[in-house]
Amino acid sequence: MINSIKENLTKRVELSEDELKLFCSALVYKKVKKNKLIHVENSVMQHFFFIEKGLLRMYTTTNKFEEQTFEFCYENTWIVDLKSLQEKALSQINIETLEDCELYSLHIDDVIRLHHQIPSLEKFSRIHAEERYIEAMIRIQQLYHPNLSSKDRFQSFNIHYPMLRNRISSQHLASFLGVVPETISRLKRELIIQK
Repeated sequence: MINSIKENLTKRVELSEDELKLFCSALVYKKVKKNKLIHVENSVMQHFFFIEKGLLRMYTTTNKFEEQTFEFCYENTWIVDLKSLQEKALSQINIETLEDCELYSLHIDDVIRLHHQIPSLEKFSRIHAEERYIEAMIRIQQLYHPNLSSKDRFQSFNIHYPMLRNRISSQHLASFLGVVPETISRLKRELIIQK
């Protein structure tokens, strides 16, 4: 299992076998059932999570107690509220499992220690943060542009996230696209009719 983490690291930076072993020794493996929160808002984020298997979502709760999903994370990706983690500030984000998950967690204290022991990890962290930023900007442009209709956003989601199409409920997809679940149901029916 840990091979997927090694591959995730080494496709961005060069690490020796000893450095990889040192990094992996700090990881904690966890199995988490579907519909469980691994992080709750109004607490300080303490861990990075690597998703070995499963699907999670990041969401926030509005003043009207409505959920707004803003990211789905799946196999071979890292998930964290970086702002809370770095600033040691209360998070405004919840992270929930949408499927049974297998995760590796890495405590922030271990990240700091490993950055000192393995200089290439700082480069990895920078590259990874840049990649996530670019993905977020693309997502905003392709899914949330004010000129896009709900149908445009739905089609864009299906084009850019085909691996998630059958893994996300209409309710969660609606909260991601900023529409009501009934709109998602209608758009799905239209898609089936077009086929």
